[in-house]
Amino acid sequence: MTWGFGSDADAHTPSVPVATPTKVDDTESTQPAADVAKRQQSTNPSGDLLTRRCEQRAVHVSRQLGKDAKTLIRAPFVLASPMSRADLEQLYNDVIHPTTQALQTAYFDRLPDEPITLVVFSREARYREYAQRVDRRPMTGYYGYYLRDERRVVINLATGHGTLAHELTHALSHFDFAKMPEWFDEGLASLHEECEFTTDGLKLLGLPNWRLAQLRQALENGRMLTLTAFTTSPQVRIEEKGIDYAHGRYLCLYLQSRGVLGDFYRKYRTNYATDPYGHRSLCQVLHVNDLDAVQAMFLDWIDEQ
Repeated sequence: MTWGFGSDADAHTPSVPVATPTKVDDTESTQPAADVAKRQQSTNPSGDLLTRRCEQRAVHVSRQLGKDAKTLIRAPFVLASPMSRADLEQLYNDVIHPTTQALQTAYFDRLPDEPITLVVFSREARYREYAQRVDRRPMTGYYGYYLRDERRVVINLATGHGTLAHELTHALSHFDFAKMPEWFDEGLASLHEECEFTTDGLKLLGLPNWRLAQLRQALENGRMLTLTAFTTSPQVRIEEKGIDYAHGRYLCLYLQSRGVLGDFYRKYRTNYATDPYGHRSLCQVLHVNDLDAVQAMFLDWIDEQ
């Protein structure tokens, strides 16, 4: 099972994903959201706090979308869309649930305790209309985006489902590693632009993609930062976003190839207070003494790809 997509930083034609349905619980919500919220409360006497917050979020996002809105609650997720209920069910079963399970198995130990809203569109025109009207987003080539303060993902499914894996990585990681620096946040999310499930279906493996050409060109013309400069920068460079995304993605892919990406994630998260740039954690998982050695091994690996 493999999928790919273009990122929110660059225009790129994505491939169409293939995934396997997964059985889930039957808690559901469809328009009108307020009526469903009342019905769910009556069947949930324990008053689960997360579920009730999801119900409240469903009401809010339904009003944003308008009269054709459908909502589906699968705590911690609230799916909202003008698409049909059946399409939302399939999207959750085929993509969201298995991807979430795989990411939690590989990296995330803390589960979300607040709703994550997923606003999804099957047509680009509706996606752009919503992005402009609700979030004042410019008319760009973005395929999707994540608003961290609101824990809301907005996705244009016309470009494929892979974008969802990228944005889900952001949304889930922010519960588990809230202080994750941008280079690693974008690198790990971008890793799932092109990925496949392991044969047991428990983990996602990043695959090589079109960003390698960007990285090689940046190496040739001197626009790629050293590993030290890259990991100590407070954010990716606006004018070189594509290069920095490629750098972060391929550093994660290199760590994955060495079998230490999950170890690095957890070690870095645990030691962030004393290792804010991740340098010590990188050296430890790769069994080297300094970052120059990591840089040399990484560049050698890039040459071999």
